[in-house]
Amino acid sequence: MTQVRYALLRQLTPSQDRWHLKVRLSRKWATRNFTNKEVWGLDMLFIDENEDQIHAFAPRDLISQFSDILIEGDIFHVEKFNVSKINGTYRPIIDGEYKI
Repeated sequence: MTQVRYALLRQLTPSQDRWHLKVRLSRKWATRNFTNKEVWGLDMLFIDENEDQIHAFAPRDLISQFSDILIEGDIFHVEKFNVSKINGTYRPIIDGEYKI
C-alpha cells in the first residue's frame, strides 16, 4: 500500500488538482439565500497541522452525502476537490487567498 503524502494548506494552488489533505473541521454552517432562505450549500473551515486555515464549500446537492459525517473537531482526509482564488467580499477567513 502506498503511503499518502499530505499537502499543507499553504502549499495549495489552483494549478494542480490531485491534492491530499489531512485537516480538522473547525466549523461548518449552511449558506442561505438572504431573500428566500433557500440553502445554497455547506460552508466549512478546515485547519491543518500548522494551524493554517482554508474556507471550503460543498454545493447543495452534496449536503445530504456529507453533512452527517462532517463533525466539527474531527480529522478528515480530503481529496478530489478544486482549489480556486477567492473572489468577491465573502471571506470567512480574512487573509485567505484560496478556497476549496
